[in-house]
Amino acid sequence: MVRSGKGKRGKPVSKELSKILTRLSGPIPANRMKEARALLGDREIAENYSVCTWWAGCYYCLDLNGKWRAIECYAVQGENAKS
Repeated sequence: MVRSGKGKRGKPVSKELSKILTRLSGPIPANRMKEARALLGDREIAENYSVCTWWAGCYYCLDLNGKWRAIECYAVQGENAKS
């Protein structure tokens, strides 16, 4: 598995993807905040997002300004994948 990301503040996403993520997501349930903080790696940063969701190999979060950001993306390397 290969991990990529543009820092914990995330990379802004397109308007089209924002619409998809909004349809898929909801607020982070209290019982999942610990998991979200672990994925984001920093409690202070995690508290800057009100909604997070997993979609198409990436973990996205909605910041307090209403903008979706790609936080972490993962790709599974197959047997034939080039290194």
